Amino acid sequence: MTGPDVNLEIDWPKLTSHDAGAVYFDNLTGVNYTFGFAIPNMILFNDLNDTGKIDTIPEEYRLYVPMTDFMWKIKETFSSSQHEAGVLFETVEFRGEPMPNDTRILIEVVSHGFEGRNKVLPHLITTPDSAQFDIVLDHLILNLTGAQLHNDEITAISGFENPRWAMELVPFSMEDKDDVDEGYTYATFKSLDDEHSPGVFNVDEITTFLSRQTKHGGYLQWRPVSYLTSDRDINHSTFPNINHTFPSLEELDEPINKSLAFAVFGENLVRRMVSTKIIVSYGEPKDNFYTGSKYTTWTLAYGVGIPPEETFSTLVIIVISLGIGIPSLVFVVGGSFVGYRKCRDK
Repeated sequence: MTGPDVNLEIDWPKLTSHDAGAVYFDNLTGVNYTFGFAIPNMILFNDLNDTGKIDTIPEEYRLYVPMTDFMWKIKETFSSSQHEAGVLFETVEFRGEPMPNDTRILIEVVSHGFEGRNKVLPHLITTPDSAQFDIVLDHLILNLTGAQLHNDEITAISGFENPRWAMELVPFSMEDKDDVDEGYTYATFKSLDDEHSPGVFNVDEITTFLSRQTKHGGYLQWRPVSYLTSDRDINHSTFPNINHTFPSLEELDEPINKSLAFAVFGENLVRRMVSTKIIVSYGEPKDNFYTGSKYTTWTLAYGVGIPPEETFSTLVIIVISLGIGIPSLVFVVGGSFVGYRKCRDK
């Protein structure tokens, strides 16, 4: 969040060398607040107990894939109005080799200048101070071991018979870690209205200390659903699993050092800012693992301020009003008629 007189500058030679300070603001006094996240790694893991969760999986059953191992292209940019803009990224190479046409990661980032709903399921709430991130893992079957694999092993993904994908998420905020006793907090809220996200009655969110205390913090918000088909049908979906404890990030590894977040903030990601690492794994028992559908989505809203609250939609309000109003009307009319008959009989 900046003032109108602040510009973002890029030193391209430093950026290609992954140096800190390659991306910077030309007027730091105009920067009011900064919040965002980086994605250092994808993780392929062998879900031995079919839980969908990665926290109990030993390291020998995890394979880390830095996002920098992929080459990306801008597949599409779009702006449907003066108050909405977005960009769609697509992977084209993996570790220097072209990826098959049906194997890809798609990442879409959209910002809105109005309050409303995103057009894509699960139709998260949009605000002028937020953006939305949507990732699709489409036929992401990679040979990560380098060994010559048979067809059945490739189908199992790098020798893992119960393969699932997970993603590292590193949120960071400009709050001073020396002044914050409690950093990130997870919460989930029930909703009786599923008109916008059929079959999903929860909203989950992670907030920073300032977001809970003032209007200047940061937040992540999502519906706990990952669709397994491109038409995003709730009947073909699974669950995103997220750890609920958020220890401070104490050191930076190579994938983070090659991220855009490091190019902007450098060592301040761990020295001054409040940063943590979250692992999101996709799956739940008996959903046939990633190879069952070879397709997984997840949509996340992130922004500055207080997370928007879900309210009843107009349709639900009308249904509730009719459900209460019609019986009440029948009772009043019926009671009036009975009273009228008794008075007339006298």
